[in-house]
Amino acid sequence: MEFIREDCIYARQSVDRKDSISIESQIDFCKYELKGGNCRIFKDKGYSGKNTDRPEFQKLLGEIRKVKYGALSCTSWTGSAAPFWTLQT
Repeated sequence: MEFIREDCIYARQSVDRKDSISIESQIDFCKYELKGGNCRIFKDKGYSGKNTDRPEFQKLLGEIRKVKYGALSCTSWTGSAAPFWTLQT
């Protein structure tokens, strides 16, 4: 059985502010870094980065546990998600 690589992108923005990077900009940056190809986008708008209780983030983690994706692209891992991610991979 041949493995078909599918990458994914996760973007999150808690609030719209002038100094905040929009979800769309984060996704565009990640698509550029992945250099094209098939990818699935997970995005949470209006959720704090202080915890990992976000619907799309939890869905993404569930699929990663199933070894569904070849790569994950995001603009940064900050806050409480960074140590959580390290423990999960």
